[in-house]
Amino acid sequence: MFSTATSAEELHQCRAANQTYDFSNIRCRCDQVIHIRSAVVGFSVKWYTNEKPWRCPLSGATCTRNIANHPVITKCHGKSTCWIPRDILYYTPYERLCNAHQHGNAISIIYDCVDPGKRKH
Repeated sequence: MFSTATSAEELHQCRAANQTYDFSNIRCRCDQVIHIRSAVVGFSVKWYTNEKPWRCPLSGATCTRNIANHPVITKCHGKSTCWIPRDILYYTPYERLCNAHQHGNAISIIYDCVDPGKRKH
């Protein structure tokens, strides 16, 4: 297990239907690496567009899905920076996010920035 050097960080972003840009990178200092605690996508009907960045809370979301084992997420472990594409919210017609929604519109990733190779005591 890694030694945690900072408190948990969170990437929480929303995607509008007409949004064409990708999500942000998650990143740590150059001497630390990412350790993902949790990753969830969902469909939130609540949007707060008067705030920058937009907020779309996953609490009270119509549906959510744990994606901590998704290949895009697992490849972030042990890197100092990792790109999260917006495509992670898209599902095929045969694998919908949930019965009510084919695609997600919000993602939340909670991660630590840790010192590589050090163990917790």
